[in-house]
Amino acid sequence: MIRALLILALWSPTVFAQLPEELSARWDPFRKLTGHWEGSGTGEWGGSRVCANCQFILNGRFVEIRTRVVYLAAETDSAGAVQEDLAIISFDNERKKFILRQFQGRGLVDQAVLDSISPDGKTIQFTSEFLENAAPGWKARTTFEIAGHLEFTYRFEFAPPGKDFERHSEVHFRRKE
Repeated sequence: MIRALLILALWSPTVFAQLPEELSARWDPFRKLTGHWEGSGTGEWGGSRVCANCQFILNGRFVEIRTRVVYLAAETDSAGAVQEDLAIISFDNERKKFILRQFQGRGLVDQAVLDSISPDGKTIQFTSEFLENAAPGWKARTTFEIAGHLEFTYRFEFAPPGKDFERHSEVHFRRKE
């Protein structure tokens, strides 16, 4: 009996360490983003209509965000163009940081590290540590501002070398019923 209890005591920490990460409180700020969303955007490419789906995937170890953007502005060459993007948020156990990887339909790949989550959990900000298919030295910043259960704002900003960030695009999302 004592041997069985000793084995259980040694085995239990291993089992609990392997619980799915969706049970971990560290993912709480991202739970507010899960669901189906629709919104309107503005930015360098003009106005847009945007649909997004955000969900936990692979046993809750990652957050997947898929977006579909339809550009509206007739004054740009982008009018009527459709862009699909994919973003994955993961947790780097070694660095103890969340990482956002965005794959944009235009070819840009942004790997960004979490800069901050506001104390109320309503503002989440990532800054790029690597941009693929962008000019050398450029940086990007992604911000999620959660207004409540039914809406949030997504902002994407760029900064050329030595300059401050400027808004590239912004989308105001409402939860799709």
